[in-house]
Amino acid sequence: MADMNAKHLMCRGKAKFGWVEGYFLPYYPEMRGEGPVIISYGFDGCVKIMVDAETVTACSGLTSATGKLIYDQDIVINKSKSVAGIVEFSAEDGTFAVINKEGEVFSFGDIESEDFYIVGNSIDNQDYLEFV
Repeated sequence: MADMNAKHLMCRGKAKFGWVEGYFLPYYPEMRGEGPVIISYGFDGCVKIMVDAETVTACSGLTSATGKLIYDQDIVINKSKSVAGIVEFSAEDGTFAVINKEGEVFSFGDIESEDFYIVGNSIDNQDYLEFV
């Protein structure tokens, strides 16, 4: 998971009604003590949404083959390069990479993010983990 001390970090988290994307504000004054908050911007303006702290993942800023944003803990597949794994964020150097079940690391610098398809995430899809 991403460094949760970072403020205004684009991320996603799971609320009671499903996944939401927005900006992570861990210490929003009006909701202090109630848990992590994601600020989501939509047509109606800014909305504060409470999310489960265990589900907050950082956005890589990269897009997949279908144009979706890639997040930490996404399960991705690249058939042409025979790479499948979980996207992980390294707080040490601030980068995102794909790690397969053998522990091999594939940098987005070596394989374009647009060559990957997102097939789920490790939070909702524990069953997929044995295949990647």
